[in-house]
Amino acid sequence: MPWLGKVPSHWSVERTKFVARLESGHTPSRQDPEYWVDCRVPWFTLADVWQLRDDRVETVFETHEKISEIGLMNSVARLLPAGTVMLSRTASVGFSAIMGTDMATPQDFVNWVCGPHLRPEFLLYAFRAMRPEFERLVMGSTHQTIYMPDVGQFVCPVPTRPEQDAIIDWIRRETARLDALVTKKEPLIESLQEKRTALITRAMTKGLDPSVPMKSAGIDGLGVIPVHWQVRRLKRIAVVRQGITKGRDLQGRTTIERPYLRVANVQSGRLDLSDVHSIQVGSHEVGRYELRVGDVLMNEGGDNDKLGRGTV
Repeated sequence: MPWLGKVPSHWSVERTKFVARLESGHTPSRQDPEYWVDCRVPWFTLADVWQLRDDRVETVFETHEKISEIGLMNSVARLLPAGTVMLSRTASVGFSAIMGTDMATPQDFVNWVCGPHLRPEFLLYAFRAMRPEFERLVMGSTHQTIYMPDVGQFVCPVPTRPEQDAIIDWIRRETARLDALVTKKEPLIESLQEKRTALITRAMTKGLDPSVPMKSAGIDGLGVIPVHWQVRRLKRIAVVRQGITKGRDLQGRTTIERPYLRVANVQSGRLDLSDVHSIQVGSHEVGRYELRVGDVLMNEGGDNDKLGRGTV
């Protein structure tokens, strides 16, 4: 395999599905409300991929969404055991983690339950080394996917179990050392971010000429502004619209499918467009709700510190 190159002569190289049971995820029907009541089964979706983006996390326990037992039983979704290795194969392609508790996933993930000859942690690091291979296999320009026949062809090096343990320990030690160096730089990064925000605020509230006379803006929090500036209500100089609610009844109406941004697309104060869902919009509503180039967006929700309430 091009991504793997040469391996020690005493290692074996196996088709991954022969050393770990391959399981695909699934989504219970959204059209059946009872499948989405009393939801208790952890369900790891693309909305949870933010936990994996820096490769620091090996094992995940929390999920943004859950599904119900009845939804699980009435779909091909499977409850997979803790220790299962999962890999995202659509939109946010190539992010991997180990389930810290029994979980299910949607079809955006493929999952492997390791057999006796393969440690889950070793398979996890193998997937993280396979990023170039995933980039080669991904198909589609707008909705990127690695298709299941290609997933079935994945291979994995399989050293002895003691060697796997030694490699896992070495990777953890070395990456922990690098992570510690990154952590030392984070206060400087935060300070520069604060300086950046202050710079923007200064220019947007005081202008660029420090010699210009100032006046009270008459608005709490705005302070003083240049005397020749105006303060206007935003709704007087721009059209202010709320977003559209998913799950409305459009029965009998002509609909059009459009990309649909959610609060889950806002991660750590930035807009993540790698996982954009779609929504059916009534053809008569497209002009009212569809966004255009140059429109300014601000999210209202987002209590999670990773979501960044008020991100623009």
